[in-house]
Amino acid sequence: MNEEDPDAPVADREGLAFDPDALRRKYREERDRRLREDGNEQYVQVTGRFAHYLDDPYVAPGFTREARNDEVEVVIVGGGFGGLLAGARLRQAGVEDIRIIDPAGDFGGTWYWNRYPGARVDSQSYVYQYWFSDEILEKWNWSERFPSQPEVERYLNFVADECDLRKHYAFSTRMTEARYDEARGRWELRTDSGDVYDTQFLVACAGGLSAPKLPDIPGIEDFQGEFVHTARWPKEGVEVRDKRVGVIGTGATGIQVIQTLAPLAKQLTVFQRTPTYAIPM
Repeated sequence: MNEEDPDAPVADREGLAFDPDALRRKYREERDRRLREDGNEQYVQVTGRFAHYLDDPYVAPGFTREARNDEVEVVIVGGGFGGLLAGARLRQAGVEDIRIIDPAGDFGGTWYWNRYPGARVDSQSYVYQYWFSDEILEKWNWSERFPSQPEVERYLNFVADECDLRKHYAFSTRMTEARYDEARGRWELRTDSGDVYDTQFLVACAGGLSAPKLPDIPGIEDFQGEFVHTARWPKEGVEVRDKRVGVIGTGATGIQVIQTLAPLAKQLTVFQRTPTYAIPM
């Protein structure tokens, strides 16, 4: 391969069982089909009929707590893999003055929110875990090569408890404002729970896989049937037996949902923009 020009033709094809230039053209065509000038404009705002997708279906409605006014050394935003790692490593380094905030009702990040049927890791368990603690590695044993969502969520809560991070958390709390004071060299953060945090360091671990997105399909708000989103799957579940089901999308989530619901539904229709390649786990 030409390192200066990765798109340059491969001169030496000896020993290859495929045409690398044709393969590259195919990948380029598929990439171009996925690139969209409208970017995030391809999604509709999660408002109106869909506003409830911003709520947490896994906690009791009407949760409130007394607002905090804290001065801390570090505030971490996010309670998933990144936020837990940041909190654990800070504690290892001797930093105890920490506050971790997350809109979810418990640890887990994307593994807290995504509880759709068939949800599981598509990486092998021995890879998809923390390596900063030999003690945690020795104490935890995965039951599957590709663990399901409940087991991954249990694992993250196990790590949080092993690292004594629960006392640092403010759950069901969303950061609404962050201002940096140049003169003081500190951050002032505000939340939807009325908290005000004064901190020297702000660590953002919000991630990009927990916010629900809805495709801008004409008439989507007028659909009269039952409408659910994989990122906010109802706590009580969804009964699909003897029903016609439509699934939009064939990314990793779509594939997992499809293969789980297909044997149960009366009829399942998949709406797909671009074919993807997947192998059995």
